[in-house]
Formats: sequence, C-alpha cells, structure tokens
Amino acid sequence: MLFRSIPVSKPTPEELRQWSLTEEGQFLERKSAVEGPPGKKRLRKVKDIAMDVAETLAAMANADGGELVVGVENDGTVTGVALPEDRIRLVLGVPQDRNYLNPPVPVRARRVQTPSGDCLLHFAVDWSPNVHQVAGGRYLLRIRDGNVPFDAGQIAVLKTAKTQGLWERSFPPGSTLADLDEPLLARVAPEAWGGRPPLEILRDRGLVVERGGESVPTLVALLLFGRTPSRWHPRCGIDFVRWQGTERRHGAELNVEKRFSIEAPLCLLIRKAYDAIQPQIPERQNLQEIGRATSEL
Repeated sequence: MLFRSIPVSKPTPEELRQWSLTEEGQFLERKSAVEGPPGKKRLRKVKDIAMDVAETLAAMANADGGELVVGVENDGTVTGVALPEDRIRLVLGVPQDRNYLNPPVPVRARRVQTPSGDCLLHFAVDWSPNVHQVAGGRYLLRIRDGNVPFDAGQIAVLKTAKTQGLWERSFPPGSTLADLDEPLLARVAPEAWGGRPPLEILRDRGLVVERGGESVPTLVALLLFGRTPSRWHPRCGIDFVRWQGTERRHGAELNVEKRFSIEAPLCLLIRKAYDAIQPQIPERQNLQEIGRATSEL
C-alpha cells in the first residue's frame, strides 16, 4: 500500500494555505508530479521529478534555504503524487543521493496526506555552509523564483559569504516571534517596507523562517528588531567614553570625564547613539571679522 512503509504526516491548515496560495519566490517552490493538457494529465517520469528536487534543493541550500513541495501546480492546485512506494522513497532520498547532489544536502523530507487524500512530498532546507553541485557538474543559486546557474569560479566567493553569514543566520535556542518588538516593526515598516506586513517582509528576507511547523526568528532579526537584543548578544550596543585632553591616562591620573553605554535594537542604535553623543561634543565660539561663528570641536 502507498502509505504503509514510509511515515505519513498531516499538514496543518496554515501549511496547506501557504503551499497553495503563497506566490513562488526565494523561499518557496512548487513542483508538479504530472504533465499534459487539462483532462489528460499523466505521471511524469520519476527521474525528471527527482532532478527537479535535486536542482531546487541545491539552489536553495546555496542561497538562503527554503521549502519545496511536490504535488502542487504552479497555480496552487493540488494534484498529488500518485507514485508507487519505491518511487516515492527514491524521490525522498534524493537529498542524500550523490548521484544527484554532491555533497548531500541536509533537509527535512516528509510525505504528507491532505484532508482530501492527496499525497504530497515536502522538503525544508536551511542555508548550508557547503556549496552543493547537481549531477552533471552544475552549480545553481536560488534567485527569486528561479534556480539560476552560476560559474564554478564563483564558488570560493560564495563559500566565504556563506561562512560569514553562518552566525547571523543561526537560531538562538528558545527564541520565538514573541521576542520581536511588534510595535517597533509596525513603526519601521511604513518607512522601509512600503506598508507591507512586517512578518511578510521578514520572511521574504530570510529573517523569519519555518522550522518544524513554527515561525522562528534568526539571530539577526532578534538583534535588529528584538525586545531585548542584549539577551541574544551581550555586546549589542555602543560604549561611549570621553577623556579630558588628548591622551588616555590611568590610575591616579585617570582623565575620564564621561562614560555610558547605549543599548537598543540595531535598527535604532545609530540614531540613539547620535542623540546621546551629540550633547557631549563641546562647542566653541570664534570671533570673525563679521558676526560670530560656532563650531563643534
């Protein structure tokens, strides 16, 4: 039987809506398991479905991660995956099969059954520190809703960029969407994001992702828009020190005149730092031939 050997899970209503209604883009791809004109649909070749899976997962892993659902048309219509047990097992195993991907891509792959009884295959892939190659020696990068080839000579640059972004794209244990400052997001959104819903933008930018059926903020989202950024990084702020004179002295001659710390979400930190530091800058007045000029030291 189709569902006897491979575990089957039930998607949440929110997942079904996302897979069917959300526009395909940087973090979502739909692939059909059938082909042909309306009313005459037939199953696609398994090797073609498997290659679609390999290309999309490699491109997403080489970029910012994302989700792939097989059994849904580009317009969101659910048509299912009516493949035999062994063929479904083959498709679900593509991420770990070096005949398709090198190195293998770490994913969360599962078979789900919709309320109407249709079988879907769902893959969730994170950003990967490795650069993944598709069978045939091809390298792909997810750009908007496409899996775009790029020159192998760029691999070293891509690796460097990925390594630098690894820390920022991590998910601090215990963090949830409640740790984001919603009033701050609402205040910033009209200016920076054209009035679109803040969480929608964060998802588009990869700052909030779906993990295990839940929306989770990345570390950079928590530092930019968190309620308490210092909880996630103890040095998320600016230390200000003003010394008297032109030399820094210690001990009995310590010449520190003012010292304070400035802490805020990173999206506010520069403005808050300017407002706090500006009064600490002394002014002097210079007599000129006409009038009086004031300048900051």
